[in-house]
Amino acid sequence: MPEHETFNTTERAEQMIGEQRRRAFEARSHTASEIDRPTPFTDRGIVDVPVADLPQPEGIAGRQDFEKISPEEMAAGFSKLEAMKPYIDSGVGRNSDYWRAVDQANGVSYPDGYQKIYEVFYGDGAVRVYKTGDEYSIDKGRHRIAVAKALGLSSMPVHLHER
Repeated sequence: MPEHETFNTTERAEQMIGEQRRRAFEARSHTASEIDRPTPFTDRGIVDVPVADLPQPEGIAGRQDFEKISPEEMAAGFSKLEAMKPYIDSGVGRNSDYWRAVDQANGVSYPDGYQKIYEVFYGDGAVRVYKTGDEYSIDKGRHRIAVAKALGLSSMPVHLHER
C-alpha cells in the first residue's frame, strides 16, 4: 500500500473517532441541559391571590419610598377597586371601555376615574408576580402589594405566571 494511502486511512479513522466522540459529548450535553432547564412559566392571566401569601416587598420601608403615588392615593384606589369587584367578577365590568362609560356618565376624568383603577389592576399596569411551588416573587407592583398588606386586604388581583 502506498504511504499516502496509509496516511489517509489513518487520518480518516482518527476523524471518525473524533466525530463519534463529539456526537457522544453533544448527546450528553443535550440531555443534561434538558434536565437542568427549568420548566417554563404558565401565564395564568389576572387572578386574585391571597395578599398574605405574597412576600413583603423589598425596598419599601415607609412613606418616603412612594414617589409617584402616595400610600393614601393607593388606598383610595383599593377602595374603588372593592366597589368595582362585583362588576368585574360577574363579567359585566371586565373591560376598560365599561369603566370609561361609567366615568363619562358620572362626569369623572380619567385620573380620578374607575377606568384608571381598572387598567392599573387588570390592564398593562397590573401587578405581576411569578409563582414557583408555594413561593411568589414580585416582578411589578411592589408598592401596591405593600399598601394591600398595610390595609390588611385578604386578596388582590395580580397577573400570575406560575410553574
